[in-house]
Amino acid sequence: MRVLALGGVVGPVLFSLVVLYSATLRPEYSHITNFISELGASGTSHASLMNYGGFLPGGILLAGFGLSLRRFLPPSRSTLAASFLTTVFGVGIALSGLISCDPGCPQVGGTTENFIHDKIAPVSFLCLIAATAILSVQFRSLPTWRSLSVYSGVTSLVAFLLLVTLVGSLETRDLTGLWQRLMLGTFFLWTAVVGLRAFRGEPLVDDTSVPEPMRDAWHIDVHRGSLPALLEPSEMVAAVFNIGIEALAKGDVVQTPFGKFYTDEVASEPERRFALLHTWAPGSTARFALEARRTDSGPCEAVLYNSVHPTSWFGKLYFRAIQPGHNIVMHVALRRLAHAAVLGTKPTSGAPHGA
Repeated sequence: MRVLALGGVVGPVLFSLVVLYSATLRPEYSHITNFISELGASGTSHASLMNYGGFLPGGILLAGFGLSLRRFLPPSRSTLAASFLTTVFGVGIALSGLISCDPGCPQVGGTTENFIHDKIAPVSFLCLIAATAILSVQFRSLPTWRSLSVYSGVTSLVAFLLLVTLVGSLETRDLTGLWQRLMLGTFFLWTAVVGLRAFRGEPLVDDTSVPEPMRDAWHIDVHRGSLPALLEPSEMVAAVFNIGIEALAKGDVVQTPFGKFYTDEVASEPERRFALLHTWAPGSTARFALEARRTDSGPCEAVLYNSVHPTSWFGKLYFRAIQPGHNIVMHVALRRLAHAAVLGTKPTSGAPHGA
């Protein structure tokens, strides 16, 4: 299922490249006034390239993306509806290549094939508009996906307004191609963003499994790994930040390579070790939690939580800018935890830091 999620990226890229290339083969073609479907119209030159190189594979990839949505959403009617509607959008794109319009894609008259083709497009567009609206609500309830809630809602609204504008231009065909491309671009950007996050394996996390102070976050990411043995909270913090700490208690200030972190909670139980810290980043507060717990299967599990609580729009922008590097840092942190657990000793670099 994870590979299918990449259809939300590869499908639009492939489709767009074929559109651009096919248009170069027709000097009279205009991206501003002509439908994309006109590149694959029955009986026109190079129509097969657009239909079988763009519409069909691009649509199949997008349908696969729609199916993959069920992997990271909780089972519900809303999930099934969003996945189904997104899949229908992809199938509609594919069918547009199998059932072509007549030359010029006339809105009135024409062949039966032209009639069917003209009905596929609006249904497909409305399906994805509805799907993004549903997922806007769905993402709101998932801490690890909450940051895409507003974006999905805006995507749905903008796409709907562009569709209305597109329909209003059909009679005069003034800027029709432009409105269609802007709408598809809005769709494709959303499928790419969601597809990439799904492919990265963003885990499904419900509110009950997230430390309580982090549950109202704008964004939460969770990283999991295995440990051969439990580590004390101070050992976990020392390993992750590659510093030396003799002990860790609530209220301690920990000096790290990333700045000062303030300790909010510490727990050391027979089956679970836990530490929650926070720091300040440009335009936001960031919380970082480390948890190690025993499992029934044998190895212990390490879980790293990171939450972002913006105080301004700049905080959101800043996090998006550093997010690729942030993900790498989190994976490195997991490896350091595992290494420290194997050694059974505390890192010795750096100096002790306390409150």
